[in-house]
Amino acid sequence: MSHGKIYSNEVIQTEDDQFDDDPDMPRTQAKMGKKAPNFKANTTEGMIDLYEWLGDSWGVLFSHPAPFTPICTTEMGSIAKHYEAFKKRNVKLLGISCEDVNLLHDWAGDIKAYYGLEHFPVTLLADESRAVAYLYGLIEPTYRDNFSGIPYPCRGLFIIDPKKIIRMMSFHPWSIGRCTKEIIRSVDSLQLTDSFDNKVCTPADWEMGKSAMVDTSVTPNDINTMFQSGVITWFLPSGKPYMRTIGDPKKPEPRVGEAATNLNLIKLAYGSDSD
Repeated sequence: MSHGKIYSNEVIQTEDDQFDDDPDMPRTQAKMGKKAPNFKANTTEGMIDLYEWLGDSWGVLFSHPAPFTPICTTEMGSIAKHYEAFKKRNVKLLGISCEDVNLLHDWAGDIKAYYGLEHFPVTLLADESRAVAYLYGLIEPTYRDNFSGIPYPCRGLFIIDPKKIIRMMSFHPWSIGRCTKEIIRSVDSLQLTDSFDNKVCTPADWEMGKSAMVDTSVTPNDINTMFQSGVITWFLPSGKPYMRTIGDPKKPEPRVGEAATNLNLIKLAYGSDSD
């Protein structure tokens, strides 16, 4: 499998590239559902090739505007505190910062002190040239350094699966810190969906162990063979049988299907704890 050419802190062009047309910004290669752009860059753990570093793991790549700032520090501390939750889901974490690697080591020391951590387990990428930030479309043009005028990265996040496909993307402005538990919830949802071959999806406010939904691609004839614990199909005024839940016995009496009696079907092998 070709990974394309790899350059240190430079844009990497691969066969899956699709470019933006904005003439005022460097071209962005990161697209949901496409291969994650590969790169080679310096980190707090030394030089890495993204694909080799990820191996067979899932990956969460996330950027932040700047080290030694309050919101970025709380995000990093929260992610570090939940490191074991990511690890048991086979997820590697890579924080992208547009600073020198020595400064990132110093910042990690502050994060450890503030949160009372014995060590800081998250790998930080030193993207001084902003090559990776531009590659992944992370630059926020309206938020700039007061002295240099250089734009900062936004709070971008990418969830990458073991096939190196970008499965989810999110972007927050500099002023809004992200919720670590929401990142974990998103990983849980993607892994659950994969385990059911895209036949199960997760509703609003879903958490691991709660009721999931059957995708509309599943026919009524296939339900009994696919789902051992049964599916509830809800009667709605439209008469369309698209609301089908699995694993939630607490709803009113359904019109079609048998009530699920247990939540074990939608719990992954690592358990049902809140992390």
